[in-house]
Amino acid sequence: GQHGCVAGRVYRVVHTHRGNIRLYLCRNRSQCSFHATVYAGDRDSVGDLWYLRGRVIAIVGDITEFHDSPQIVIADKDQIQVAAEDVPQEFDAAEPRPIGRGHGGRRNRAW
Repeated sequence: GQHGCVAGRVYRVVHTHRGNIRLYLCRNRSQCSFHATVYAGDRDSVGDLWYLRGRVIAIVGDITEFHDSPQIVIADKDQIQVAAEDVPQEFDAAEPRPIGRGHGGRRNRAW
């Protein structure tokens, strides 16, 4: 129920049978404590996300729960920021980490 920013490496980009896209920021999906979702109706405005696999990103938005796991719903491509090629070691982690909380606006973006 809070607005925040989560950063991590995208290990999996999954298209569900309902047409949604999920980004998993963990190597092992069963142990993943966070994911981001693009609902089928928002896919045109968000665009293709396959290019994010293996990259370190920051996702900004409202954090909600889905099946007892936190998620951010991505409805706009501006919610995703991709890190530069040379990522500092502290951002290169298997598990995502919240890097900021606030009440909206660009000041909460990691990159």
